[in-house]
Amino acid sequence: MNNCEELISVIVPIYKVERYLKKCVETIMNQTYSNLEIILVDDGSPDSCGVICEELAKKDSRIKVIHKNNGGLSDARNEGIRTSTGEYLLFVDSDDFISYSMIETLYKSIKKNNADMVACGYKKVFSSGIVEEQQFSVKNREEILTGEDATKRLLYLMEPGMVVAWNKLERRELWKNMEFPVGKQHEDDFTTYRLMYNSSKVVLINDPLYYYTQREDSIIGTGFSLKSIDKIEAYEKACAFFKEKNREFYLRAINLVLIMNKRCCEEVIRSEHPEKKEILKKLKKLGRMFYLKNFYNIKRGFKYHMKIIGFYFLM
Repeated sequence: MNNCEELISVIVPIYKVERYLKKCVETIMNQTYSNLEIILVDDGSPDSCGVICEELAKKDSRIKVIHKNNGGLSDARNEGIRTSTGEYLLFVDSDDFISYSMIETLYKSIKKNNADMVACGYKKVFSSGIVEEQQFSVKNREEILTGEDATKRLLYLMEPGMVVAWNKLERRELWKNMEFPVGKQHEDDFTTYRLMYNSSKVVLINDPLYYYTQREDSIIGTGFSLKSIDKIEAYEKACAFFKEKNREFYLRAINLVLIMNKRCCEEVIRSEHPEKKEILKKLKKLGRMFYLKNFYNIKRGFKYHMKIIGFYFLM
């Protein structure tokens, strides 16, 4: 593929990943699609990541390095978006790596189908050497959806590959007037439903082209923390977004808030958090208030309501 193709900006947020960084960036540098802008965002990493970024930039003129004070994953991605100039955006986490043909495959698909977004399958890579393949539940290698159908799939099936930011190529226009929520965990839950709903077409490709490293010390691998509650807020934001746009999705988002709240409560109960009683009390209070506020919009049967009442009001 030659350089007359459109520019794609690859945004890599970086923090305390010196062990993984070179492999990640080298798989981007060696893509079969060459017209890339590779933006490495050193988010105030205290290890040697900043030095590694500069060394990589000397090897490849397509690399831009940003050094900034630590602001978290969302802040680093947002800085990358603001700096980028490509027609399309791709996010790669700096402890992961990608297939050498990933970008070309996604680009060909997004152009062939005149889509706004294309997502691929991925593989989980464990320290033991075990690789676990994660695909979409589609009948064929490639499935073309409207933005509304993709959003419905996201909200109802809750497939991990649908919500994450890092397995998707997206038109830049989707990010107009939108950013990742700074200071929040589960940042993709705040953004992906909006991106999909605003897309004309979304393509799902079953090919597992992204390699997702499973680290015990990562944000996801550290178990329960207060930041886990951010997922509840993400779906409260979805309620507000869909309220005037799509009633079906609005009602589903209401149910998801209660589902996420209950899951967080269960995580707290299983955890050894020193303030678990206070956290659980706060979560249940939020759940009760949300349930009562939205009671008439929860179109579920008697048994469902009895379970909710039993969990939030009686236990």
